[in-house]
Amino acid sequence: MALPIPEFAVRQFETQWNHVVQQEVSRLRNRVTTDSFQGKEKVYKDLSTLVWSERFGRLGNSLPQEVEGYKRKLMKRDFFCQVIFDRKDRDYLVDELTRPGSETEMAMRMSWNRKVDELIATGISATVLGGPEPYVTDITLPGSQKVAVNFAKPGDTPANVGLTPWKLLEAKRILESHDIFLDGEGAEEVFIGISPKQEIELAAYVAASPNDVWAKMISSWMEGASKKLFGFNVVKSNKLLFDAGTDIRTLPVWSRSGVMVVPENMQIKVDELPEKQHAIQLSAYADYGVIRRYEERVVEIAVDESP
Repeated sequence: MALPIPEFAVRQFETQWNHVVQQEVSRLRNRVTTDSFQGKEKVYKDLSTLVWSERFGRLGNSLPQEVEGYKRKLMKRDFFCQVIFDRKDRDYLVDELTRPGSETEMAMRMSWNRKVDELIATGISATVLGGPEPYVTDITLPGSQKVAVNFAKPGDTPANVGLTPWKLLEAKRILESHDIFLDGEGAEEVFIGISPKQEIELAAYVAASPNDVWAKMISSWMEGASKKLFGFNVVKSNKLLFDAGTDIRTLPVWSRSGVMVVPENMQIKVDELPEKQHAIQLSAYADYGVIRRYEERVVEIAVDESP
């Protein structure tokens, strides 16, 4: 027979707060180039590509190339996160959740890590500002740097599909057409962001065609025998973008030097608010900015994640 616990019995609480299962660290932060600077923005300058010509005769005419300069700017953006506790909350609640290094502060930092991944994933594909002064000309990623959602291997009928070996090979081809090579001498460090759904799609490809040459390469990566997938360093993230109102997700492909970010400068403050009857408020502030540095070093792969 179950006996009721009397109301006057002492109730004991666990000594610390735990976090709901969630991404705790940034998965993209260390895969881009970080540049620290003073002020609100920094303008980057690039020279046009120069070419050599062969001289065939004596006393030929000069054919100088005009040097062109290109500019784009990285701007710092200001973010904040705030939580509040009533003054009459139990002492253990306020003490444990508002002290420096508390579970609340940890939750803020983990939430910021997820936000950083979202900002980087967005910034890789976003419109960049540059051009002539005042550097507000829109610079978009050209269609030639995108692999369509219905991209198929030569000879097949185009249809909306998920991630396939042929889409990976096309992304590699686009990069290498700009001399961004993924293997061999002078190879660059290039990353691809995928969601867990794409890993399942690749596993299904292996299961359907285990003896296929591409299936063997995928299988090698999935088993951990190869660190790279078709030359790409794979980063799994759930922060990759969907086209609004669709099941089409954009997988970013980028070289480390192709994306620039501002290192965040996070500050956390604890305040008593007299206008809120001395409630306790925790505030976190951080600056961050992301730009696509070079279009040639970035590719988008569209995949269909519909059920």
